Amino acid sequence: AVILFTSADREKSKAVAYRWRQLTAVAHAASYVDDHNRSARWQLLVPFTQIEGLQAFIRAVLKGASVRVYERFDANRVLWDAVLGDVSHLVLNDSQLDALLKNDGRSALAGYESVFLASDRPDPALLDQASRRNVKLFVGFSRVEMAGLVAVSALTKNFDGGLDLLPGNVARIVDPDEQGFGSLAVRGPANFEGYLNGQAAFTVDGCFLPGVRAALYDGKLYLKDRVDSKLRQSESALDQASFERASAQASAVSAGVEGAAVKVAEPILAAQNIQGNQPVQGIQGVTARSSSPLVPMVSLNVERAIIYKVKAPLKKPFVTARSYLTHQESLLLRIMDHTNRFGLGECTLPLAYADDGLRLEDEMYCLEQKLIPLVRSAELHHPRDLARYLRSDPSLVEHPFACAAVEMALWDLYAKVLGQPFWCVLGQEYAHIVGRPLPYESNDEPSHRLVAAGAVVGLGTPIDTVETVRSCIDAGYSRVKLKIRPGQGLSCVQAIRAAFPQLLITLDANQSFTPYEADELRAYDALDIAWIEEPLDLKAMGSRNHHDAYRWLSELQQSMATPLCIDESYRNNREAWDLLRYPELRLISIKIGKFGGVEKALNFVSEAIAKGKEVWMGGTYDTGSSRRIHAAFQTLPGIIVPGDIGGTSRYLTTSLTTPPYATTKGHMSLNESGYETGIGCDLNKSAVDLALVERVELGDGPSQREKRNPTAPISVPYNQTPRRLSREDLPSPIAIR
Repeated sequence: AVILFTSADREKSKAVAYRWRQLTAVAHAASYVDDHNRSARWQLLVPFTQIEGLQAFIRAVLKGASVRVYERFDANRVLWDAVLGDVSHLVLNDSQLDALLKNDGRSALAGYESVFLASDRPDPALLDQASRRNVKLFVGFSRVEMAGLVAVSALTKNFDGGLDLLPGNVARIVDPDEQGFGSLAVRGPANFEGYLNGQAAFTVDGCFLPGVRAALYDGKLYLKDRVDSKLRQSESALDQASFERASAQASAVSAGVEGAAVKVAEPILAAQNIQGNQPVQGIQGVTARSSSPLVPMVSLNVERAIIYKVKAPLKKPFVTARSYLTHQESLLLRIMDHTNRFGLGECTLPLAYADDGLRLEDEMYCLEQKLIPLVRSAELHHPRDLARYLRSDPSLVEHPFACAAVEMALWDLYAKVLGQPFWCVLGQEYAHIVGRPLPYESNDEPSHRLVAAGAVVGLGTPIDTVETVRSCIDAGYSRVKLKIRPGQGLSCVQAIRAAFPQLLITLDANQSFTPYEADELRAYDALDIAWIEEPLDLKAMGSRNHHDAYRWLSELQQSMATPLCIDESYRNNREAWDLLRYPELRLISIKIGKFGGVEKALNFVSEAIAKGKEVWMGGTYDTGSSRRIHAAFQTLPGIIVPGDIGGTSRYLTTSLTTPPYATTKGHMSLNESGYETGIGCDLNKSAVDLALVERVELGDGPSQREKRNPTAPISVPYNQTPRRLSREDLPSPIAIR
């Protein structure tokens, strides 16, 4: 471990212990500001005893760049080395920058790719002088407690003091005044837990209060004055005994097991210090906290991973407007850390993606060759940290479902490390995103929280469909979705509405209608339908991109009373955000795989709800692991309508998870007894073995592969059958999800 000390201007220094993995996590985040390659050359004028100097050195080492350090500062020597050594990066403080500007007769400073000023309050006159001399200057906000930079910005002509938060950092303002300035609260990749020899102030949701007044405008951080409060009045002095005891604690930390709970000795506190977590007077929602006897060093170290490719037969073929489904195909992912704790993820492609040439084999190759090796080598302290590693390979954007499977598994593992149900951890992350607490306290809720599920019924005859819907209602489902297509569906829906006047009915056309059949779509207006998913056959209409789809659906919506819901028209996270620009389209189906993971889906859901859209959880023919993650989203405020998250027993002969993903009276219990943490399930090994097509295990040695004979074809699109299916060809409809 490394012990870092805060500065001692008006107060006594305080000690913070960090592991190398935490320091490098912050360094990786800072590298996105001025990323460089191995040919970069650094000059460090700030000593390593300052966090800016230490972090700059770590960044250079991680990138394999050369570093020049100095025993003492000499402006002429530094400038001469820059000219002769072709130096690209420089880290310095205010006085050093001032001296270099005064002695820079060769305009050497303008030749640097990056000059980082290690100062929280840079002199405006100095910044103006550097700007006029064309110095590529970066200014930032860093703290020892955060193990380095929190926010940074390049000094440009339009610089107004606003700093961009680095990846992995979350900031909020406590008790803002009329201008928006308040006490800054921040959380970063290093996961600061407290001082070794004193107390630190935290918000109730775990963000550190560094004693700085700041504001957030348009996503930028603006710093003002330090908070002059009583937060530190009870902190103790650092004497020689304190240093020795802090050093002993850091030695214990460095010798501990990676990722395990590490015992830290009681901090050295004066008699008047606050014990435990107590509110601090003067700032609402803030607690003063010292290092507790057990400090959880959350580290998601993935050591092994197993990918299972499975094909499970359906109880009965399932018919949609475009396909005749006989089997369900998925990739199941199991990741394990050094303690054999595991996390589950899943990759199941919606049928619509087959038309785009996206194959499950491609997602498996991406998992095996790119994502799993990346995750095993990554420094992860939170599932959201995965995003910065994914940016290192632009090709991963083309594989959102594989990326989502990995992130799902990390969330499951993360919740288990914390000892909490996944839905609780999800709610906490959502609260961080929206900047306000949820309307319920997670600790007051039972771990086996219930959420309502909807049922889906395939194409069939009116008589058979009514009976299937009746069985769904008897099972407790409050919403039923019916599959429809041109020429088949209207009579079924009319029969169901007549039989069940109060039932919440939604329809899914799977992009099967053309504009010439719009009158048939408008006929559903008289049947009190909640919404119709994806009515237009966009490919037949010559759609070139998602904007064409949104525009045509918006035009159709203006001629219909029944709301239209968007699902297949957006294929990824970027296209989903473009959807928010179309006010006529108010309903959106959320499938986490399309966004590339839980975090991106959460961000979109929060923004969509803020803009007045209604979102609900869609589904594919997935297994219980993916279903449970989608079901957890229904605990979030603003997601009201029961989603396509019903029990898998309606369409699979055997559950691939244990306990089985099943609904009781139309509701799903998220975490049953014995599975109180994480997403609430494990793989059903016997069922997975029966459905197994291929198994790949990845670890320290060579990958281990096992292949089985594949089962029958999964889906036969209607446009590839020799004749159009007649009524006699159609099986009785089955209710799924």
